[in-house]
Amino acid sequence: MSIDLKQQYDKVLSENYDKGSPAFVYNWKRLAFEAAGLKPGDSVVVFCCGTGRDFPLLIEHIGESGHITGLDFSAGMLEQAQRMVDSNKWHNVTLLQTDVVEMQHLGKHFDAAVCTLGMSTIPNAERAYENMKLHLEKGGKMIIGDYQWITGWRSFFNPVVLYFCRKFGGSAANHKRSLAIFRQMHRELKHTRDRQFFMHAYRYCIGELD
Repeated sequence: MSIDLKQQYDKVLSENYDKGSPAFVYNWKRLAFEAAGLKPGDSVVVFCCGTGRDFPLLIEHIGESGHITGLDFSAGMLEQAQRMVDSNKWHNVTLLQTDVVEMQHLGKHFDAAVCTLGMSTIPNAERAYENMKLHLEKGGKMIIGDYQWITGWRSFFNPVVLYFCRKFGGSAANHKRSLAIFRQMHRELKHTRDRQFFMHAYRYCIGELD
């Protein structure tokens, strides 16, 4: 992972990340988690968990009997996530600082692997995607929601999206990787389904490991 990007998240973005993320993005995340059919007791690994804003949306479905393992490369972002965990008195959330591209296997498999707003910000996102698959149980669900490169007549909107995403690590190359990963999910996973929003700038895709 880029050292400069890590420093940007540690020193600048972590304190104000949630304020800079529009509320409608979380509505799209909520729709994805609802569509995934997560159930009480499920174990979920969250790649690029950031400040933990996915956690309450996930706990709505997996309950206190489920468990979340949140992974992020930024100590600053994890500090914010830990504050959320502590303030909500969640005892079923574990946070680990690790690079989801270079990580070692955690030694367990999960019912679901989630990554929202991560693939479009990190180089070598393809390796992070493979690591997500490696951590899934057979039949486990992969849920990815992210900005992507827009194709077709809507592509005129790409510069606008990149303008707002650049400070978080977004770039034309990274958004093209996101698009490629969504297409890969449709090729490799079963029962895939997705939705697109915001002139197709944002997409979520859900699939199950065969």
